[in-house]
Amino acid sequence: MKMFQSFQMVELTGLTKSQLREWCSVRQLLPSDIMPEGPGTHAMFTWQTAISLRILKSIQDDWAGTVSAWAPVVRDFRAEIEGASFLKLFGHVVVFDGLSSMIIQKETELKGGSGILVVPLDPHLEVLASKLAIPLPDQLPLFPPMAVKAR
Repeated sequence: MKMFQSFQMVELTGLTKSQLREWCSVRQLLPSDIMPEGPGTHAMFTWQTAISLRILKSIQDDWAGTVSAWAPVVRDFRAEIEGASFLKLFGHVVVFDGLSSMIIQKETELKGGSGILVVPLDPHLEVLASKLAIPLPDQLPLFPPMAVKAR
């Protein structure tokens, strides 16, 4: 699994260095996946933490949500996508039912309701895919390439 250092996370998440340090180290809202173990070592992050930080930033910027209040349910989202396929999350949304619970579901299965916050994952996945050079899931290869001999 590819891991990212803080300077890469600043680019992937849109957070400033100060915000990243505050949210991940000082306040431990969404801690790094590998904590630094002393001078000269770096905190390391996975793409799951990057998308979680992007969602938390989006909640703060777009809906004026309080970061400390939303952090526990975003941590639940982070735990839910642990081990998930990056490409299989395309076409999904995160539905936050207030500050208490969340569910990940396909965008096509979304049913309206009151008191929910729906965050589409595609915009966040597309940014990460472009910065990480991951192909978008327009067409996935069905079979691995094979050598063919002419008779």
